[in-house]
Amino acid sequence: METSATKYHPRNFFQERKSLRHALEFLEANIETIHNVTQWAADMGYSRCYFSRTIHDIYGETAISLLHKVRLAALCDAWNYHPDKKAYSIAQETGFKDDKMMGQFLSRNFHIVIADMRKKAEVGFDELEMIKMSKEEIYCYFKNRTETNCMKA
Repeated sequence: METSATKYHPRNFFQERKSLRHALEFLEANIETIHNVTQWAADMGYSRCYFSRTIHDIYGETAISLLHKVRLAALCDAWNYHPDKKAYSIAQETGFKDDKMMGQFLSRNFHIVIADMRKKAEVGFDELEMIKMSKEEIYCYFKNRTETNCMKA
């Protein structure tokens, strides 16, 4: 049985390395089970430090920022396909323990609430565009504000 101690042990990092050019695709496919950068790096076969440095070099953003954006895109995707579902169900589908944890994630990282997600679900999301946005632009997107009005608020 593999424990977290053996899974993240340095000798396991170099087995079955996956290309870092495909790190986002790997994350999107496994977003329900990947909860932090250390886990993402280990699942791809790299140490956290090397992984984080290389991800920043390739994508121009930190690994944690990309993780947050992909998790947000997964939430948007789930709400697009099931707008009538309860927040608790959406949270569990996207890898959160419950709707409270999902709400904390949205609030801490993007300064939005679940109600903002619901409102935007009625109109529709552009998940691919959201990954390219900065966190400030994502906040503006959910608050339905223009760039100039949003930054002043």
